Amino acid sequence: MCGFQQVRDWLQRGKAGLLVEAVDGSAAEQRKLLGGHDVPVVATLTAEELGTVFGRDHVVHVAISPGRIAEMIIQEAGRLAGISVNANGAGS
Repeated sequence: MCGFQQVRDWLQRGKAGLLVEAVDGSAAEQRKLLGGHDVPVVATLTAEELGTVFGRDHVVHVAISPGRIAEMIIQEAGRLAGISVNANGAGS
């Protein structure tokens, strides 16, 4: 599920097991969206990169159902966050 209102509805109904946020999204909007909900959050892709996944120009907020897919995304986001790229494009 993507989009602020749809993700907020999922969070309020307890249907979200993971929140994927665009790394270039607003921190204030993310706090407003979470509103005290205890859901893991990953933010490793830009809004444009997330949008590509959903066939849109950009996506800032994505809710994932609890389960195996959410767990895999958390694991892969951790791996992606662990990769740093220098100005030459080489990993360090």
